[in-house]
Amino acid sequence: MPVERLSPKLSMSSRMNRKKQQFGELTPDRRPQDRHGDGIGQRFETGEHGGDYPDNMPEAITVTDTQGRWAVYVPLRVNGKIVVLQTAR
Repeated sequence: MPVERLSPKLSMSSRMNRKKQQFGELTPDRRPQDRHGDGIGQRFETGEHGGDYPDNMPEAITVTDTQGRWAVYVPLRVNGKIVVLQTAR
């Protein structure tokens, strides 16, 4: 299953207009690694900001490690809405 890396600079509408995207499993050997758990050496690139709301929240963050392995992280959505885990107070 070929995976095409989309530029984080592309808007969601331009992504939606592309042909159906194919995805492959992000196997352990392809996952970005943070050897010391402190983010040093990692590159973080934010994608489109705002999305459904008039704010500046990144809609995607691409993380690339020193070996060039990368993954895109997106906000958790439930029923199309961005959500956050609620914790007991």
